Amino acid sequence: RQSGFERAVNEPQSIQLDTARGAQYRYFLRGEVSDADSGEGLLLKYALHESSSGSKLLEDAIPFTEQSVFDATDQVSAKIQQALLDGFDDRPVLTDLPLDESFTGSVAAARHYVEALIASNIDNDIATAISLSEQAIEQDPQFAGMGTRMYLQGRNDQAIAMMDEALKYEFRLSRGSGFLLRMNRQAVEFNYPEAINIARKWTEVEPNNESAFKQLARLNEVSSQDLNEALRSLEQVREINPAANETLLQSANIELQRGNFAAAESFAEQYAGLFPDSVRAANVLAQAKAASGDLNGAFDAYQQASYLDSRSIEPQLGMVSMLMRRGDFADAEDRLESLASRNGLTGQQQLQVASSQVQLYGFVGQYSEVVATLDRYDEVAQQLMQPLLYAIQWNAPRIMMQAFYDTDYASHIASMDELRSTMQPPWNDFLYSYDLSVHSLAKDKEGYAVALDRAERFLANQSNASLDVIRYTSRAQGAVFSGDRELAMTNIQLALQSTEESLLNVLAAAETLGIRANMYDLLRRIGEPRAAIEGLLDVVSRFPGLAVAHLRLAQAYVDVGDFDAARSAAQTAGDIWRDADENYKFLEELREVDSAIASGA
Repeated sequence: RQSGFERAVNEPQSIQLDTARGAQYRYFLRGEVSDADSGEGLLLKYALHESSSGSKLLEDAIPFTEQSVFDATDQVSAKIQQALLDGFDDRPVLTDLPLDESFTGSVAAARHYVEALIASNIDNDIATAISLSEQAIEQDPQFAGMGTRMYLQGRNDQAIAMMDEALKYEFRLSRGSGFLLRMNRQAVEFNYPEAINIARKWTEVEPNNESAFKQLARLNEVSSQDLNEALRSLEQVREINPAANETLLQSANIELQRGNFAAAESFAEQYAGLFPDSVRAANVLAQAKAASGDLNGAFDAYQQASYLDSRSIEPQLGMVSMLMRRGDFADAEDRLESLASRNGLTGQQQLQVASSQVQLYGFVGQYSEVVATLDRYDEVAQQLMQPLLYAIQWNAPRIMMQAFYDTDYASHIASMDELRSTMQPPWNDFLYSYDLSVHSLAKDKEGYAVALDRAERFLANQSNASLDVIRYTSRAQGAVFSGDRELAMTNIQLALQSTEESLLNVLAAAETLGIRANMYDLLRRIGEPRAAIEGLLDVVSRFPGLAVAHLRLAQAYVDVGDFDAARSAAQTAGDIWRDADENYKFLEELREVDSAIASGA
């Protein structure tokens, strides 16, 4: 698409070769379907290539009709498998079940399923993809691959029912697919400990199956249950398959997640040594430098990454994120405007730029621009995002963020109620975590307590470190509101601990530092200003551009009577917020700090 092939078809082989090499794939498949020479049926021509040289390992042509498409696909599968295994002395044992047994026996269901994939992955048409998925299910109610799609549509009950139904027909699946289905069934209900147990059993049953160890690593990484086990699992993958170099970057991300920045850099450098033209490796290396506090080094690493591939915007966005961390918001905004105006951005790239713009406007207190940006890209978001993700990652945050500059809190809660009414359990209860932010801004203690009780229905039984962050921060704020100092202290400490090994450290490092700043402020509010100062100084050293952390630091310095230090911190916050919305919530607190400094001095 970035090269002008919008439908991702009929592209020259050079693009496919370049893509395969860039992704570090060892092989790629190329083919086309045309009318058969005889005039009856269709003809599939295909070739299997080795990526590093581009040489052909296999070339063939198979005639077929719509009715024989499964048989033709099975023939292609068998020939490719044979070609790939010829180079192995110790040939692995692979199960290759007929497609009509392992996938679906309905050609019509398969047609709708493939059309749904094209609609979502090529045409960015989620609504059509949902409709086609439903038609596939009507043709084959035991379609094993559809449960997860129902889940992403926010239809939790249907997803669980479909997975349970599919499990009755597990004999249709390969052994690995059966394990995957059982793992996903548990993950849908956030039962990660049980999903991990299933993955462990899979590694015992098939100790030479790299996919089993990859799944065990992934589950531990996402849930933060046991990051050491995740790393050991990836080591095992590399032992089984020495060419599985992509696991080095996954290991780097896990080390980032658990705060071992030197180890993260080491893994990224190992991968970069193997593939010096890898943008991904350069980006991960930059992330590691940023996490350790070396913001200038991270900026330089992102800049080096930008030289590797002019089509990739991730390095550019990485440089923007470092400028924001350093407090260079004007430069960051100019770069984002330049990126946003670039011709040929894909929808996904537009959303990436929009997310960075939302971050920037939030940091400088311009939440009216945050909401305007979300509105501007709303149509693209609806096209690209599954309904569940759109609701909880786009629409609900948009409603919540209005409360930072518009004090009509009741209307924001009403809008959240309206969104909640369209969602199934448990996600309707999850949305109360956004209500908590609105009630907190309004200092509505009673409303906060009610929303916390509803949010707990979702959060209480979740085994996930990222959700732990929400759980403990919410409980800590509730305890401060109720005046329970001991409960507040316990949950503040748990919240800070949960941020240390959360996946948020990789996915949302800046936001995680903001969460930590809020917890240190709660420490101040329960009478521990010196402990708050110590933690906040660490936050601003790693994120000098985080104005709210400077505000909290100023408040803590006022509490201990250090008005000179308070004035300096307040001035920094004020400089960053000089163009903030007139009604921006935290400006009121900043004015109160300035008054306290003037009185104390």
